[in-house]
This record gives sequence, C-alpha cells and structure tokens, in this order.
Amino acid sequence: MIIKQISIFVENTSGRLADVTALLADADINLRALSIADTADFGILRMVADQPDAAVKLLRDAGFTARETDVIGVEVPDHPGSLARLMALFRDAGVNIEYLYASLEHSSDKAVIVIKVDAIDSALELLANGCVHYLASDAHGARRRTPPSPAERQQLADLIGPETLARLWCTNPARLLDPNSDPTHTPPVDNTL
Repeated sequence: MIIKQISIFVENTSGRLADVTALLADADINLRALSIADTADFGILRMVADQPDAAVKLLRDAGFTARETDVIGVEVPDHPGSLARLMALFRDAGVNIEYLYASLEHSSDKAVIVIKVDAIDSALELLANGCVHYLASDAHGARRRTPPSPAERQQLADLIGPETLARLWCTNPARLLDPNSDPTHTPPVDNTL
C-alpha cells in the first residue's frame, strides 16, 4: 500500500526540529519514520506519521511548509542480503529509487525501509508479485512475506508447478518449506495476515 510521507521545509537553526516534534507530540501524533536532509540554510524533514492528514494540517496551521508525497514502506528480514535482494527486484524491473530511509517501526527480525520511487504503481505490483511485505501508513494488519531465493522458487516450481507455486507462496511460504507438509494440498487463502 501507499504510505503518505510528510515533507516539511525547516530552517537550519537550533531548535526547529524540536519545535516540529513537540508540536506533533502534543497532538498525540506518533512518528513511524524520520529522515532529514540539510544544506547550510535549510533542511527537508521527511516523516511518516500515524495520522498523516492531521499532522499536515497541524503543521500548516503552525506556519510550516508541509506537503504529502506517496512512498512505500517495505519490510525486509534483518540479515545480510535482504536489502540487496529488494534492490535487485527494483533494478531488474527498471523502477528507479529516488531515495530511501529506515523506519522507526520494526520487529525483532525485520527492518522497515521507506522508499520513494519514480513509478509507484509498478513498484507495488512488483512487490506483490515478489511476495514482499509492504506497509500502510498505520503499519497495522501488514502481511509478512520474505522473497524466495531463486533456488527455493525453482525447487518448488518443479515440484508443484509455477502457477500453484505463485499462489501458494504468497499465501504461506513457511508451509511450503516444511518437509512434513503436503505441497499439493492447497490451503484456504487468508488475506488477513
């Protein structure tokens, strides 16, 4: 799903970041991701908040220049090579990444990356077809899927056929790798994961 990122133009002066974060905290708006790029005179603060519409209104009412941008939040396993596999998916599909940054949202074995791409619809389709877990702005009800390695995908495709594999992998990849399970049995699809 598409996440609404908030970009705020802030002067590069002492206390401006404190002003922004205090304003949001006082309104019970939680930050999910945060990045700042600066020059000598100003910075662009990029953030993902749990209440993006309320955050933008609050910031604008307080005199900040703020705008929303569509980005994608992607969950990747927290181990070497996970980000490289994700980047290869984008590269191989010709989707350009304009920038990315890490999120404050995480679990013990997952990291969340916020990505701005030049073709968001293509990126979302690519992620869905690759069974990659991506997040909504509130990061609730998210699907957790690890992209299969090429060897795993080929082994399973040889066993049960590529069409069945594509459907089952996105449904329950852990079950497919269990040597005690019957890979020809199709479980009911559960879209609430």
